[in-house]
Amino acid sequence: MKRAILVFGLMILATPTVRAQERGKQAGANRPRTAVADVVQGLFITRFQEQVQVSDEQFVKILPVLKAGLQAIQNSAQRNVEAHNRLRQLLARNASADELNAQIREVDDAIALSRTSQQEFLRQVDPILTVEQKARFRIFQSTFEERMRELIVTA
Repeated sequence: MKRAILVFGLMILATPTVRAQERGKQAGANRPRTAVADVVQGLFITRFQEQVQVSDEQFVKILPVLKAGLQAIQNSAQRNVEAHNRLRQLLARNASADELNAQIREVDDAIALSRTSQQEFLRQVDPILTVEQKARFRIFQSTFEERMRELIVTA
């Protein structure tokens, strides 16, 4: 779960905050997120093909699965960030215990969705890969996460 969230953390960091959206930023404000998301997705797919060493036949089968899985993980990560941002807002304005409890449930649901998205992604990718490729894929995910973290820290 943490891997999936971190991989798309870079994309989410490029999104306007919930407060900025509430202040009515222009409709084009989501464009940077889309551009960054596309770049990260393209980088992930290219590096996946190189690092996991899939055949052309496997790549044709796995590409739509990768794109859909990455999009689902990105969406769940975005929900997670939004739920945490809302919780921060509630704390900052000294919200009631009922409001906080409701938002805590939303945060917990978002975390669970992130886990489910990651598990579903692996469930769909794994059958297309050999055992060696599955091992390479797990290593690739970890390495990709580390590189994204380094980019975020040095940015």
